[in-house]
Amino acid sequence: MKNSSEADILAVVESAKRAASNLMRTGRVWEYSLLSRIMKSPDPIGRQPCSRKFLLCPICKKTHWSLPVHLRRSCMRTSSEADILAVVESAKRAVSNLMRTGRVWEYSLLSRIMQSPDTIGRMIEELESRGNAVVGIPTEAPTAAVPAVPDVPVEAPAESSSESSGELYQCPDTTKQGTSLRERMASLGYYKKHSLDHDLLVSFAKFLQFDMSNENFKQEVENVARFLYFMDPQQASLLFVRQSPTNL
Repeated sequence: MKNSSEADILAVVESAKRAASNLMRTGRVWEYSLLSRIMKSPDPIGRQPCSRKFLLCPICKKTHWSLPVHLRRSCMRTSSEADILAVVESAKRAVSNLMRTGRVWEYSLLSRIMQSPDTIGRMIEELESRGNAVVGIPTEAPTAAVPAVPDVPVEAPAESSSESSGELYQCPDTTKQGTSLRERMASLGYYKKHSLDHDLLVSFAKFLQFDMSNENFKQEVENVARFLYFMDPQQASLLFVRQSPTNL
């Protein structure tokens, strides 16, 4: 590197130091099973070292160095070996697709996302379609940006009364100007739901994903989480099924 700059030379030196440090840390201990597989391969001398990638667990939404071991010990410890291997193969395809398409974005696509009524929801959908996972989504859906609603004069009612009509449920006032339907629903708590980490909802998600092969299972789980919240805000359960209509 006699024709290279001092900065380039120092960068190569630092890279060599890191490689030597990694060799001292991991290059001196070899697993017998790995050596056995290498020596039994058709070309043991020319065999390239395996390039293992961190794979994403579709259940806990965390990446793991050894996804099969993680699934057997934690997220799918009660599942069959065939189901575990199927999830691992799916994770491998997902990471391959991410490396191939997940790093290049068309400006026109970003523009359409930013102009959509539900910007963050549309962005999450696009990220997940490319093999990414979005975690930490709030239990209440964020209010989406909507175009301003023009002011429309509202005719006052002929008579007004402070007394209740006696009905158990009264329709909320939707005549407020400049308020979108989504904002009204959010303010009334219609987006509240139980945590998707609850055991009941996790089991339901596994059933949809692995038993029913439902690729869009997350939306269905969220809908059920909202329904269960309104049946019992304290905890997600199916106890309401055993109750008579008069007790609901």
